Amino acid sequence: MSCRRFVTRAQRAGQFALAGALLLGAYRPDRRVVDTVLVGDTASEALHGFDGAAMYAGKLGTTTYRTTTGWMHYTLRTYDDTDVTLVLTFVRPDTMTGVRRRVDVLVENTLVGSPQVHTDSASFAPLQIVVPFALTKGKGHIAVVLRATDGPTPALAAIRTLQEHYELSPLQTPIVR
Repeated sequence: MSCRRFVTRAQRAGQFALAGALLLGAYRPDRRVVDTVLVGDTASEALHGFDGAAMYAGKLGTTTYRTTTGWMHYTLRTYDDTDVTLVLTFVRPDTMTGVRRRVDVLVENTLVGSPQVHTDSASFAPLQIVVPFALTKGKGHIAVVLRATDGPTPALAAIRTLQEHYELSPLQTPIVR
């Protein structure tokens, strides 16, 4: 009998996030993924307050994605005491080969980036945007909006929040007597 290991969508998404961070040289063991939205997955989107206008959903292999000529909104969990980095993972469907597309990224109604994504490079292209701490300080959730600028946005497969998180190990916890 053969024993197969089944990998869930969330596990696969985590593997892609780590692989993308390693490729970008951005992996730091002191940072962790706080929240993940699997874009195009109805259950994940429902948990993250998904809303939007003028959208198209698609599938590349087992990965779902969305693109829009309007806007998309998600609410993601964060820690309230450290800087937040958004990791946007874009995919390259065959219909988008060689296309450069721009998207405005807003956090808490403030523009934090307007990256241009070149879809000719890899099938999965993670992009990191550092969010100013003033926008997230004291908040357990943040509103993230992706807005089209010149034509449709790049095909978005996942959004993650990365943060440093300081915890004392049980060996470091002070004993109170």
